[in-house]
Amino acid sequence: MEPEDAAKKPPINSGPSSAPFELPTTHKVCPDCARLVEAPGITDPRDPLRPVEEFFEIKAKRYTDEKRYSAYCKPHQRKRNNDYRKQARRDNPPDEEARAPRPGAGRVRRAHRVRAAA
Repeated sequence: MEPEDAAKKPPINSGPSSAPFELPTTHKVCPDCARLVEAPGITDPRDPLRPVEEFFEIKAKRYTDEKRYSAYCKPHQRKRNNDYRKQARRDNPPDEEARAPRPGAGRVRRAHRVRAAA
């Protein structure tokens, strides 16, 4: 069921890059920007290809310079993190006892400030 031309073409090799060096990363695509997801700080539709300065830098030993960039731009990453925390609070509400203050919790202890009478 393949066209006759497909048999005549050589296979495509996706081997290592033939470039003698790697170019520095300057831009990255944010998937939420591409889908036009709203987030605080974003007022209009924007190009999903963003400068890497708009992504969080994360330590990662296996990457060049031991750093990588977050998958989403800063506004969308913050929105996702906040939504995750809100959902976790809804799924696991804290106990009433855990929120109640301990007896004597407001009392300030200053034992380290007690001076010896001279």
